[in-house]
Amino acid sequence: ITSAGNLANYVKKSKKSISLFEKVKAVILMFRNMAAKLWYRKSESLLAARKLLLPAGKLSISAALWHNDEDEAGLRVDELLDIAESVSPDQKVLDKLPFYYRQLFLGKQNVDRVFWTGRKQTLADAEKTVARFRQAMDRNDSSASGGLLVIGEQSSGKTYLSRYIAGKFFSRKKIFYINPPEAGSANISVFNKTVRNTVNEVDEEKPIDKIFSLFENECVFILNDIELWWERRDNGMEVIEQILHLINKFGAKFFFIVNANTHSFRYINKMLPFSNSFLKILECEPFNAEELKDIILFRHKSTGIKYRLKNHREEDVTGWRQAKLFSKYFNYSKGNAGVALNAWVSNITTVAPGEKTAGLPVSMGTGIVHIREPKLPFTTRLKHINTDWLLIIIQFVLHKRLTLEKLCRITMAKPDEISPLLNDLIRAGVVVYNHSGKRRLEQQEQEKPTTEPDIFELNRFLLPHLVNNLVAKGVL
Repeated sequence: ITSAGNLANYVKKSKKSISLFEKVKAVILMFRNMAAKLWYRKSESLLAARKLLLPAGKLSISAALWHNDEDEAGLRVDELLDIAESVSPDQKVLDKLPFYYRQLFLGKQNVDRVFWTGRKQTLADAEKTVARFRQAMDRNDSSASGGLLVIGEQSSGKTYLSRYIAGKFFSRKKIFYINPPEAGSANISVFNKTVRNTVNEVDEEKPIDKIFSLFENECVFILNDIELWWERRDNGMEVIEQILHLINKFGAKFFFIVNANTHSFRYINKMLPFSNSFLKILECEPFNAEELKDIILFRHKSTGIKYRLKNHREEDVTGWRQAKLFSKYFNYSKGNAGVALNAWVSNITTVAPGEKTAGLPVSMGTGIVHIREPKLPFTTRLKHINTDWLLIIIQFVLHKRLTLEKLCRITMAKPDEISPLLNDLIRAGVVVYNHSGKRRLEQQEQEKPTTEPDIFELNRFLLPHLVNNLVAKGVL
């Protein structure tokens, strides 16, 4: 009986041990399965990256072809198109966004004090420059004449900053904007005509110096986008020289604010002492992540539309999650406000009516935009871009907008040499028609005759990534 009782206890204990052993074994198996899945996912990621890195015709089942050869084929049109599409907004989403929302993020910004964010030191430097100008004017000291030069990357807010400074420190009735033609011009007669139109001078024969001499003190002349007033060719600096002449002659009486693309300015400054005519050079410095948050959300909230990030409603997004979101916008844009505003629109995935207005179209004060976090595009393959494409892209960076004729002048090439290359870049989504050029194309399709040439520019959503690549190459 005792033996039988011991046996029963042994069996019971064994069952417990086996049961515990099975549980531990099951847990170990579960972790092994998880680890296996992670390894499989890692290999899948490597395969996906390999497909992106290797050009057509070199994909192989061989495990030896893991690295991209420096001598491999150049970047293809379809690869460029993939990169362009990855950073551009979905056209269907754009069509659903209300006009006022698109305008706030993608349109030219009007100067509204309530939108001003950050740049306290920049504004302090501008105020000091205005004080120097007024002191020289009071002394009638022409030797202290000069202007204010604002430089920065495209979309960094140069025009906005120029207008803000003028409006803050001078009478708005005395501010004049000398804007270049849409396609730009290095023709001195075009510049002089633009000045006459700006100041409403009807006498086409009156010399420009005579026109300026008639204005009263403390008038402000803002010259936007200097990169559109020159060409990289012989006699391509005539307008720039005229601008410097006006600043040096009238800079003790009028306040000149000139803004320019950083890369164009550096190139122009190598050919003539452009920077010496200015009392101060202000750089549109990058914004930090918190400032980008204020810039983006102030515009967004002014529309009354709400955003939803993943499954989180706007009002439920915590401060930590919001800081994480806008840190990613900073990493994406490198602090460039225009790039961040563009990226916000590019990362709207859907537009929907508000919860209380279901079934109604998105309108002022209603609606929801579903957003995702911005991700840097995979641009490694850009280092293999075709040299001819690269040279054309550089010209667009330096001159902002170009026609085919102007591009031929700058490159000293024939139209039948440039056209195929330009068409390749248009097909790849790198070069696009600018707004006025697009309107002319639509008129042609409607059989309305036009004699104006098409105007092209770089895709604004792809531009910063191209510039980063050119800077890394050391060609900008």
